[in-house]
Amino acid sequence: VALVFDEHVLARRQGAGDRLGSVASAAARHDVRAIGASLPENTGASFFYNTATGATTPFVTSRNGFNRQAFRRYTTPIQRYQLSGLFHYDITDNVTAFAETMYTNARTSSDIEPTPFSHSSAGITGIPCDNPFVPASLGAVACDTPANAIPFFRRMTELGGRGTTADRNTSRVLVGLRGDLFEDTHWEVYASHGRTDLAQQNGGVVNGTNFRNAVVGVVNNGNGTFSCGDPIAVAQGCVPVNIFGLGSITPAAAAYIGAPTSRDGFTLLEAAGASINGTVPVISLPAGPISYAFGAEYRREAAGDFPDALTQSGQTSSNQEKSTEGGYHVGEVFGELEVPILADLPLVKDLSLGLAYRYSDYSTLGGTDSYSGRLQWVVNDLLRFRAQYAHAVRVPNIGELFSPAGENFAPVNDPCNGVTAVTPGQVAINCRANPLIAARIANQGVFALTQPELQGTGGFSGGGNPALQPEESNSLNVGAIATHDFGGPGRVNFSVDWWRIDIGSQIATLGRQATIDACYDVDPAQFPTTACNFVVRDNVGLPFAIGAITEVNSTFQNFDQTSYYEGVDVAAGWQFGLDEFFGSMITGDMSLRVAWTHNISNNADARGDEGAVGDASSGGPEDKVQFGAVYSNGPISASWETSYLGDMTASFASSGRFAYKLGAYTVHDVRLGWDVTDTANVYIGSNNLFDEEAPIVLSGVPGNTTGTDTNASFYDPIGRTFYAGVRLRY
Repeated sequence: VALVFDEHVLARRQGAGDRLGSVASAAARHDVRAIGASLPENTGASFFYNTATGATTPFVTSRNGFNRQAFRRYTTPIQRYQLSGLFHYDITDNVTAFAETMYTNARTSSDIEPTPFSHSSAGITGIPCDNPFVPASLGAVACDTPANAIPFFRRMTELGGRGTTADRNTSRVLVGLRGDLFEDTHWEVYASHGRTDLAQQNGGVVNGTNFRNAVVGVVNNGNGTFSCGDPIAVAQGCVPVNIFGLGSITPAAAAYIGAPTSRDGFTLLEAAGASINGTVPVISLPAGPISYAFGAEYRREAAGDFPDALTQSGQTSSNQEKSTEGGYHVGEVFGELEVPILADLPLVKDLSLGLAYRYSDYSTLGGTDSYSGRLQWVVNDLLRFRAQYAHAVRVPNIGELFSPAGENFAPVNDPCNGVTAVTPGQVAINCRANPLIAARIANQGVFALTQPELQGTGGFSGGGNPALQPEESNSLNVGAIATHDFGGPGRVNFSVDWWRIDIGSQIATLGRQATIDACYDVDPAQFPTTACNFVVRDNVGLPFAIGAITEVNSTFQNFDQTSYYEGVDVAAGWQFGLDEFFGSMITGDMSLRVAWTHNISNNADARGDEGAVGDASSGGPEDKVQFGAVYSNGPISASWETSYLGDMTASFASSGRFAYKLGAYTVHDVRLGWDVTDTANVYIGSNNLFDEEAPIVLSGVPGNTTGTDTNASFYDPIGRTFYAGVRLRY
């Protein structure tokens, strides 16, 4: 039985100016940015309203912009309790009952920067110029008549940061029997049940309907008070909102327009199976008996996700999501054979063939087949060769089949940014073919996006598709293993493998950037492509403030283009005793190993685009090397791990504007352990011991992980960390 408590509290915030990507001043981050709406001489200009002075000045991003990096955490704090147990009971000499149990409670509490909110978020063209809260200095440059409206961008700081508190409870139990029919024939049956339940609370978002009520038709009562213009909204508790200035939204107004949200969910997995393995009693080849394993399994999977009603309706500033619930069941049979072909011959110590087959019948898809064949040739104790071919099937999971599209935000590169009426090239031609972009160019002379338009793009992605078909892959692996002592201490192991994996009918959502490029980076005769249907541009507002990409949507689908991965793995290891070098002066065992992966090609893009190897936004490094050293001497153990990632390019974006080189990246991890007693072990360690800083992938560049100024899937954004712990065994 084991009880584990784990509290991950490392959550260092990204400070203002902490990395090169943090260019906005934090001092003015709470104030509002307004866009001049009507006066001809100011059409399209951006203004900053200063709370302290009451003055309106031109908006300068580096001085007045919002720095969200200062609000982001590198990691999410988590507190987790886990109780688990393994049990067995010998019913007879040949039959054993066994059970596995586990319960986990995990609680997380995270927060990010206050909600970004704008006129388009509220579904209005702007704050009406007859709104009594409009400052005189702003109205003088942004309003021509009371009927005008002022488009705006603002952080809703008075509502506090957007926060999420989640509580997950997971339980699993498995029971079974295993035993022996004969000396070399074994059987097993089992059944299991597992479930995870989620309860989540969210805060800091805006109720769009209430916000509209609180800014449209606001009346100055003439006695220092204000009221909402809609009598029904007033009866429902409407409080007028003043968005102009730091702290201008009163607590009562914040409470009215705030929208705490929640969601519940669950996942379920039930399974049962039986298997038997042994050797074929009747057939015996000259090289030995044939080994087999056969069995059958049944699984049922289900999941549900239930956001609150306000989130489902999309009436908040948060991400709109629909509720979903679905499941499937599958029955499977499988068999494996190990056939010895030759043995104990010159240059053939052993030659064997391995065969495996599995048939699965899914309630959602019908039948699928997967199989593999493996050949192993052991020349002698020093050298062996191996080769394997496999055909595998991956069926769509519950999320890919049934999940609703979830709204999210990420930076993208709009290839139309900077296009003018005379910019050459097929991308520019296609951009000007969009009437929204053409109108903005006609008004401004250039399609130039502002900071809020660049900072993050929404979209509904990951929507389930019940019509999905399985992915199918064919893989080939050929390699060799050599072992030798070279007349010295210990033995050296060396292996090299070439592999290639081809995936057809790939289940994926076309990435945001790939979708945009597939729309605009084509021959003008083909524009608009089907990908353009998933790119939504802002059509609310005046000509100088439209055309920015507001959504890039996607759903899971099968892609006809075959994706392939090809590479070489090389590994070497050396195990020896230190006393063979130093005698009794230094004792203990040492193990050294090094592994090198070289990616020859990585065409993972569902469009079939080349060049993903070495791309930090998708394909990963061309070369990856890992080195490890482990020392042990009685109760003491120590290890050193080094990981190296080769040079990468920040992005292969179609415009090339972000295609800058990132340097090689190397981190070192160390760990020291001590068995204090037979049942207690204490350990300490450090990850990224020398505090290697991750290469910078700027905010707004594809591949950037918001709040880290790097790609956190490849690089460590945190830096050096330390840990310590105690393990008890009973």
